[in-house]
Order: sequence, then structure tokens, then C-alpha cells
Amino acid sequence: MSTWGLPALALGITLGLGLVFSLPRQQSSRSFTNRLTPWIADQSDSAAKLVLARSSDKSLGWANTKAVLVHALRRTTVSPAIELALRQAGLEGGTVWWNTRLVESGILGAGAGVLAAVAALTSGVISWTAALGCAVLGLALGIGVRRYVLRRAVNRRVSLMLVELPVLIDLLAVSLTAGEPFRDALQRVCTHGTGPLAHELRRVQFEAEAGLPLGDCLLRMSDRLSISPLARTVDHIVNGLERGTPLAGVLRTQAAEVRTEAGRVLQERAASREVVMLIPLIFVILPVTIAFAIFPGLLVIQTGL
Repeated sequence: MSTWGLPALALGITLGLGLVFSLPRQQSSRSFTNRLTPWIADQSDSAAKLVLARSSDKSLGWANTKAVLVHALRRTTVSPAIELALRQAGLEGGTVWWNTRLVESGILGAGAGVLAAVAALTSGVISWTAALGCAVLGLALGIGVRRYVLRRAVNRRVSLMLVELPVLIDLLAVSLTAGEPFRDALQRVCTHGTGPLAHELRRVQFEAEAGLPLGDCLLRMSDRLSISPLARTVDHIVNGLERGTPLAGVLRTQAAEVRTEAGRVLQERAASREVVMLIPLIFVILPVTIAFAIFPGLLVIQTGL
């Protein structure tokens, strides 16, 4: 094969796939069932089978290929840690949404690996085995990047909730001290709050307005998020509502405990960073200090002053 053979082949395959993916399909003869099944395929097995059969019969486009892969992963068991991370990150798509994102990230990573392999094969740098390894590595990197993004989103949202928690507790305590019922105080906090915890409390308020017991809604939120300071606060609130005890003093105590625990966590993080702080000290500051101490003496010795 000539020097331009591989680039021409790759360009031809890319253009051909682009034309196949962009071909219009007939939309006029679609029935109500055919129009409805793509929207309920993640909830109904029969609808998912219809979508899978239609996609395998008609075309090989990106959407249909992704639908086939997602349907193959629908029965895949997602670990409880991933499900908890999705809830803590505020992603309500569930298992199907997560599998879809994994498929997309894997395909994009594998595509990037294939492009890099084609470029390396054209220049004769690597072999075909290494090119296949590049595609597999791109697939693994795509999935790994998606998991890393989820972990970062979870850490950021949970940190915002922990920062917001004592502030909202103090607002609830002030409203209760002013004589408002707990439902009205919760509505006031949800109205003025803008963070993720206020969003979760608004969800609790909507469920309570729909007729569910307020204590059960709070406990459901606590179980869904699984954040220890929030769970303790919710337990104290629910116990106070059930027993009829004043909540203002309990909430102030909980706010103080949350702030104390946040300070303790910061101290632990600072203590764990001591080794990291030694790196610039040993490799930057110490060599510069030694150079400033030794260089004048070496200069005097060399010049013979």
C-alpha cells in the first residue's frame, strides 16, 4: 500500500459512515406505537424490544447503535456505590442514563484511539497489534474519564450541601423561634435557598404538599443522599415532630455540631497534606537555600580572593 493509501482508506470509511448515518428515514408511516416506544424504552421491556428490532432492521446509525448497546447493558447490575453517587450528584436518570453515558464515553474514547492509531500506522511508528491496543486503551480511558467526572461532581455537590446545612438549620431555628410552624419555616427556607440542599428540601416540600407525611419525606431524603451530618439532623427533626418537643434549641445544637465537624474535617485534611507540603520544601526551597549558601564560597575559592 502506498504512502497515501491508509489516509485515503480512513477518509473514505469516514465519509461513507457519515453518509450512512445522515440518510433520512421514512417518518410518514409511523404509527402511534412506533412514535411512543423510544420514549418509554427504559421503563418497558416490550417497548425496548420493539426499539431494538426496529433498529436492527432499518439502519446502522449512531442512535440505533447506541440503543442496541444500551439495551445490552440495561440488565447490567450497577454497583450500590454508583447508584449512591448518582443520587448524591443530583442525576436522576438512573441506571439506564449511566449506562448510556458510559457507552457514549467508551465509543468516543475508542474513536480517538482509532484515529491516533491510524495516524501512527501511516507514519510507520507502531504495528497493527499496538494500534489495536490504542483502541482498547481509548475505550478504557473514555470510561475512566466518565467515572472521574461523576466522582468530581459528587464531591463538589456534597461539599456544597455540608456548607449549606448549618446555614439552613439556623434559618429554620430563627423561623421557629419567631413562632412559625415547621412547614412554614421549611417553605421559607426553600424559597430563599439556592443551593443543592435547598433543592432537595423543595423536593421534600412538594412531596409533603402531595399528601405524604413530612417526617417520611425527610427520612426518604436522608436515605437517598446518605450524608451523615444531614442524616443526624433529619433524625432529630423527625423525633421532635413525632414527640412534639421544641425544635429551635435542637436545631441550634445541630448547627453547632455540624460546624464543629466541618472544622475537624478541615484539620484532618490539613494534616494529611503535610507530606505533600514537603515536596516543594525539599525539591525547591532547600536546593535554592543550599545554592545560596555554597555559591559565594565556591566563587571565592575559584577567584583566589
